[in-house]
Amino acid sequence: MKVKWKNIFLCSGIYLVSSIIIGIVTNEVLSIYLAWNMVLSTFVLLFGYLMNSKKVLELKKIWYLLISVLWLMMFPNAFYFITDLIHLSRYDFYLQVGYLSYYYVEDISLYLMLALIFIGVIISLGYGYFSLRLMKKSFEAKFGVQTKEYLVLVVLFLSSIGIGIGRFLRFNSWDLFRPAILVQSVIDNLSWFFMGFVMIFFAMQVFVYYGFYFLRKAK
Repeated sequence: MKVKWKNIFLCSGIYLVSSIIIGIVTNEVLSIYLAWNMVLSTFVLLFGYLMNSKKVLELKKIWYLLISVLWLMMFPNAFYFITDLIHLSRYDFYLQVGYLSYYYVEDISLYLMLALIFIGVIISLGYGYFSLRLMKKSFEAKFGVQTKEYLVLVVLFLSSIGIGIGRFLRFNSWDLFRPAILVQSVIDNLSWFFMGFVMIFFAMQVFVYYGFYFLRKAK
């Protein structure tokens, strides 16, 4: 499969450079974290293309499945970017000056951060969608079967768990190589809130995935 490297790196590169510039202009460290999250999201998309490469498809099934697990470990990083919207609460876009009167703060740096977070979310959601579509295509090519939609839903559900673990327990994808510590931490922090968060983000990811899917079909 031909990969449009130029388009991917151009899009991600512009975002990374913009993040650095905006971080310097606004003296905001958050922009550096956003840049790193974009790097991870880009890797998720590139991993999807890797799964469709001839060398990977020609691997023995056991090795193919092991690499697929690595893809699954990285996949939540794309949709994780949604949670960065919570950082907007740090900024005062308006101030209440009366009972029903508001004053909107005229500070361009606030809107630079708003734009940076919003654009990052949109790009990452696109990367996540296409990566999952690519993985679906790879799986079908490898095993010669039509992928059932419930497998897509399983991936999105596992992704929502990964997002919750990353945001609240502060684990990274590579921490899955420490399963004992990770599982124990999840058990210790299991709560109704965590389960509710997982279900909300599962619903969000399903909506985003099929939203992109039907928009492409409508062309």
